[in-house]
Amino acid sequence: NMPKVSIIVPVYKAEKYLHQCIDSILSQTSSDWECILVDDGSPDSSGVICDEYAQKDARIRVIHKENGGVSSARNVALGRIAGKWLTFVDSDDCLYPNALQRWVEVAEQNNLDLIQCHFNREYKEGQVEEEASDVLSATQYADSENYLTCVCGTLFKTSIVEEHSLRFDEKVRLGEDQIFLLSHMQYCKRIQRIRDVLYFYRDNEQSAVNNPKPEYEMTSVRAFKELKRTNPIAKKRCDAMFMNYFIPLVLLSKTPVSVIKDLYKDVNLEYISPRAHTVDKLSFYLMKVSIPLAVVTLRTMYNIKKFISL
Repeated sequence: NMPKVSIIVPVYKAEKYLHQCIDSILSQTSSDWECILVDDGSPDSSGVICDEYAQKDARIRVIHKENGGVSSARNVALGRIAGKWLTFVDSDDCLYPNALQRWVEVAEQNNLDLIQCHFNREYKEGQVEEEASDVLSATQYADSENYLTCVCGTLFKTSIVEEHSLRFDEKVRLGEDQIFLLSHMQYCKRIQRIRDVLYFYRDNEQSAVNNPKPEYEMTSVRAFKELKRTNPIAKKRCDAMFMNYFIPLVLLSKTPVSVIKDLYKDVNLEYISPRAHTVDKLSFYLMKVSIPLAVVTLRTMYNIKKFISL
């Protein structure tokens, strides 16, 4: 019997919060789901915890694999899902009890291909902020300010994943979520973000996002340039994401100006979000005037800030 929702949980060094995460799945008001826990070669007791849950509940399956990162863990599970719908939960996060029920209800009622919710950074009762956004086309949604950038808090139609063999890019350590999301969205006709808070997101100090490295930034910058070229709905979103990784690359590395110039080609100034960070806005304008000037100015500002905070 095909479960309604497949939940993929990549697990690595997660023993501190893993019980809370899996318990939140077991506490769902909807019981029609399967959960695949992927133990990504975790050196702590995470793998054992996964096995204990799988022995207690037949809806939970465990895959043990060598460590390969979050994308490889998700990809292994993607080949084994059976649900009509698919979602991802990180092992230090939680779902609110009505998450699956609410997602599926709205998705099927409104004939959606993809649905997103809101999330809290502290675990308190889910606030319903206001009415749901309109049902939008993929292009309208990708261009909107209402868009959630991660695969967590998102319910995907599995048939689209299977039909187009969608997988995470295992070389990309920053923004791999967005690339998967935009790849799925380009095949969607109807998308909606509901105002319900259904996901609890815990900031992880160990994550790649909080530990930027120039080589990660460079890979992401190139990946978003390629996505912009190949994905018709992703243009604005890719420019915004490009800047997210481009600015740290300029600041953190000794990348030659000629390489920066080449990377910056085809980035469209018009696409910067009105909510963008001041440094991003300044960078955009400086880059338009002169790339060498922008690089010198940004690196000087960064070094002064670093010196002041010593």
